[in-house]
Amino acid sequence: GSRDKAYAIEIFPTSGASVFDLPTAAETAADLPLSLLLTPARLNRLVEQKRRDAGQLDVTETVDALLAAVAPGGPQAEGRTGELRRRVRARLVGDLVAVLDDKTLSPTAAAQVDAAVLRYAKTLAGWKGQGAEADQAARISRLLTSGDRKALAAPRSGAVETLPPGM
Repeated sequence: GSRDKAYAIEIFPTSGASVFDLPTAAETAADLPLSLLLTPARLNRLVEQKRRDAGQLDVTETVDALLAAVAPGGPQAEGRTGELRRRVRARLVGDLVAVLDDKTLSPTAAAQVDAAVLRYAKTLAGWKGQGAEADQAARISRLLTSGDRKALAAPRSGAVETLPPGM
């Protein structure tokens, strides 16, 4: 039979039971602006704009600013907002890894994204925290530098839809 359209437009994948899953909602909400900022066409356009006018924002500045916004630590790193930041960090890093595989990304943009990702891996490796922040920082750093980057680009929610719309 045909699938109810409400599943596609109203149901967030969830990593838990039938309760509102704030971390997954935050990750999903972050995905929209991140996916728009990190499209190959936009990154290529940043390269071209920087070539024409040295005063323009470039790929390195854009990616570094995004990564700095989700850096580990800070207030409530282990609190309820810490999990939201970790989800958004995982989404951002995964999106950066994924864009590197896109054949339409220019060599210059790819080099700048790759360099930013490697700098971030070093930052994460040197971070001296504890708990979930330290665990995620170590994992992301290890995968970014090990050649197994694609593990970060995989979907981060293994959710299975079980609830009908409206439940």
